[in-house]
Amino acid sequence: MAEPTIRIRFAEPKDEAQIVALMPRLHAFPIHERRRSGDLWEGDARLAVQHLAGAAPHVFLYVADATPVAEQSTIAGLALVSMQEEFMSHEPGSHLEALLVADGYEGLGLGTRLLAAAEEEARSRGAGSMTLHVFNTNERAAALYRRREYEFEVQRCIKWF
Repeated sequence: MAEPTIRIRFAEPKDEAQIVALMPRLHAFPIHERRRSGDLWEGDARLAVQHLAGAAPHVFLYVADATPVAEQSTIAGLALVSMQEEFMSHEPGSHLEALLVADGYEGLGLGTRLLAAAEEEARSRGAGSMTLHVFNTNERAAALYRRREYEFEVQRCIKWF
């Protein structure tokens, strides 16, 4: 089978079910035994649904659309971004809430394409930076962010009781 032609576009309300179904991919790496996998994606799914309903104007959502002509939509990945001030400088900024690629579409450069599109859109909306959170155990994502020249500035620590 030939590689699909994939275009990056803004998400539409018709994409909601596939977007929500993809969100559990946000925990496709080892997590601490005290973490519930839903903690990693349920909030992002709610934010995406709010955005698609028009209730989150500070958010934008790109999808990687792998739909062959005249066939049902196939969402192969997404980038969900909130426009918000940078938390230390309080300058206009953005935050990458979620970046994911569907199972079976890894290795095609979709994460890089989605992130590049999200960065350009955030910049066009006046952001001077983009922040994100990445778990130490999510090595694949951390490698992507390093390649895209993200600085690993703050490390969040937790002590379980």
